[in-house]
Amino acid sequence: MSPQNKYIPSHPKIPNRLDYETASHLARDDNANVRKALADHPDCPPEVLYYLAEDDDIGVRRSVACNVKTPRKADLLLTGDDNPDVRFDLAGKIARVTPNLPEDKRRTVYKLTVDILAALADDQLERVRLILSETLKDMPNAPRDIVKKLASDDIHAVAEPVLKFSPVLTEADLIDIIYSAPVQGALSSISQRSTVTESVADAIVEKGSERDITYLLENPKAAISDKSLDNILERAPEVEDWHKPLTRRPALSSKTVQRLASFVAMNLLDDMQKRLDLDDDTLVILAQAVETRIADQSDQGDDNNGIDWGSDNAVLKHAQELHKRGKLTAEVIEEAFDEGKRQFVVAAVSVLSGLDTAIIAETFGAQRPRRTLAICWKAGLSAHFARLVQVQMGRVRPDRVIGPTDEGDFALTPNELTGLLKEL
Repeated sequence: MSPQNKYIPSHPKIPNRLDYETASHLARDDNANVRKALADHPDCPPEVLYYLAEDDDIGVRRSVACNVKTPRKADLLLTGDDNPDVRFDLAGKIARVTPNLPEDKRRTVYKLTVDILAALADDQLERVRLILSETLKDMPNAPRDIVKKLASDDIHAVAEPVLKFSPVLTEADLIDIIYSAPVQGALSSISQRSTVTESVADAIVEKGSERDITYLLENPKAAISDKSLDNILERAPEVEDWHKPLTRRPALSSKTVQRLASFVAMNLLDDMQKRLDLDDDTLVILAQAVETRIADQSDQGDDNNGIDWGSDNAVLKHAQELHKRGKLTAEVIEEAFDEGKRQFVVAAVSVLSGLDTAIIAETFGAQRPRRTLAICWKAGLSAHFARLVQVQMGRVRPDRVIGPTDEGDFALTPNELTGLLKEL
């Protein structure tokens, strides 16, 4: 017995074995349940299914949409159905049959299927487009124009599957998407592709957010050019999320290792020294950089310029007492700064800003100009004072120092400064 003969109709009027004459007669039955059972039947003739595709009853049309024997012309007709459930059912069926598309693009069935896919890619229903994107994401012969359309969808959940996985998107396609102001999250999805070329990575570094670049750095298959890596390293001291993935990038040059050693945490430097893929010369440079940094921190500790500036409780209590009496002014803090009383400066800023001394000590002592500005701003100190802290405490390079505006104000907006404080 064939699989078709095992079919059990859901209505007594529908026979197990169905011929064209019987099907044509039943298609005009007044009972919608009869017509629906007919549309479900695996032996229902294509001509009858096409007729039922315009049935007044939604249940009938949904059954036509689900039937794999429905001719493609009828499926194309259903892409314009007013009922979203009909289009959703159709998308599910097309998703199941699309992987078996004929390779011969000249065949009518191929052309009609592509027309159906194009119509579904334009569907206003998000779940219809999502089914399509999930289906086409792994197909090497998926229609490229349709994949590109899905990749540019306004809903990230729809765009993400093809952006992350589709093999038909070319380097030029991805770059076009990056520069077209895509939906938020699109660049992060592209950053996670199994292969990211240098040109695509360059575009992500130029146009992407910190989060996009974090995903790029975490992707060992992403090829990042020296130019883009230099761009990232310029900004990296202030972006802690980049530190770990930077130290784990494959094929780090001696120059890059030396720059990383100047600002990443010591535990990350320890991990770098354990890497087996760094050559001997690079490991020597790394060891020397670590030794130099340890020595610098030791020297800074001798003149109260190390990361333990705020460890003296007596100094903190003195600053708190001055504040209670209304004498912890900007002039007092700047005078202490000029006299090299760095421990008191950290304690005073802590009292005025409400931030922990350890956070202030770590920030002021590192090359983090933006966060230094945010702390000084919260403490009610001037942008000029923030510049002095960057230069003398943080030892920030001159080209990275953020000075005051021509009017003497902070160069960052209140919203930017508030956002930086939330990261502390």
